Amino acid sequence: DSQGRLSVIKVSLFMSKNMFHVPAFVFMQVQSAVVSICCRDDRLLVSTYSRCYVCDTAREQYRQVGTKLRDGEYGACYVPSDPVRIFCARPGSRLWEVDEEGVVQRTHQLKHALAQPPVLVVHHSRGIIAPEEGVNWPEQSFNFAQLSVVLDKFLFTFKQDGIYVIDPEHVDVVLWSNCYKDVVDAKCIGDIVYVWTLSQEIHALQITPLDRCLLKLYFYKHYDLCSELCVRFSASIVQSSEILSKLGSLLGLKEVLKDNISNELQDFLKHVEINTKEREFSLRLESGIFLVDNHHARWKLIERSKSMPRNNQRNLKTRSSRSRSLPPNNQGRKGKQENSKKISQTSRKTSASTNSLPELSKRIELEEVEKISNNINKPVNNEFDQSLDKT
Repeated sequence: DSQGRLSVIKVSLFMSKNMFHVPAFVFMQVQSAVVSICCRDDRLLVSTYSRCYVCDTAREQYRQVGTKLRDGEYGACYVPSDPVRIFCARPGSRLWEVDEEGVVQRTHQLKHALAQPPVLVVHHSRGIIAPEEGVNWPEQSFNFAQLSVVLDKFLFTFKQDGIYVIDPEHVDVVLWSNCYKDVVDAKCIGDIVYVWTLSQEIHALQITPLDRCLLKLYFYKHYDLCSELCVRFSASIVQSSEILSKLGSLLGLKEVLKDNISNELQDFLKHVEINTKEREFSLRLESGIFLVDNHHARWKLIERSKSMPRNNQRNLKTRSSRSRSLPPNNQGRKGKQENSKKISQTSRKTSASTNSLPELSKRIELEEVEKISNNINKPVNNEFDQSLDKT
């Protein structure tokens, strides 16, 4: 709190009315107001107006990070890595990199890295919010009042008129945006940044690569935004064969836009078409079968897995790992032993019935071809899955 007290409270799941009447236990007292707290296992990282502390709650010990004091709001957080790293904000757009024991390893200066234009924001109703062209963006020197982790490897911070994503590994600024001028608070969950503004509104910004953004706009039928982004970034996309190989579905823009397609977009789609054809020929087997890696179906599965709660995934794992006890009577055990003998005998018969390994491999190939043909003849549920099957 503002008095420098760190407290814990035990809340029961069965409490309702008396939840806020439970007394709090103060386990630590620091000299100035607390700015932020970051937890990892049984350790706490406490940042105050003047110092930063690494606290071991199991041993009831704490150490001060560094020796130089400060005055103001400065954040600190753990970054998941092996070994664990700690980053503490310092004045003038600087960061301390600290080990788990609270010893400062190095200081990073990000003032010069912030001298770059902000990234554009794609809005479904407002279109593309792009920065002004021809503007020299100066260096930015400010205090990182809050630090948190985004995408499990980057640092996130914000101020009243900007949000920032920092790469601590390469000491660089991944992106920053000034699309909101009245930011009060911001939190990160996964790849989504939730921004709370002075107008009492909450905005959700998703950090996504360019190729995935284009595919999302196409599959959600935002064709105008998709084509505009393709033309805007065509020069950089054409130079990357890896990105082009994932954009085969965008060839459907020819049929959707028809007469409204621009010359720049036609040139871009020609590069995509050439890349997809070269990729198909490169993956052709001697038997004439093409190996097609469906990036879009994989992307769809990843999106669905993100929406699935982690608790459900853990429950599924624990249920599958539970062991089952044998029946108490000996008759059940004997029955199971007899069944296992029958199964082993039948397996021997089937293995003996095959004349040679080449015949067995031919049968397996025929079965795989039948499965592929059956999957091709299945009806498509919706337009989204149909576009995935085409790739």
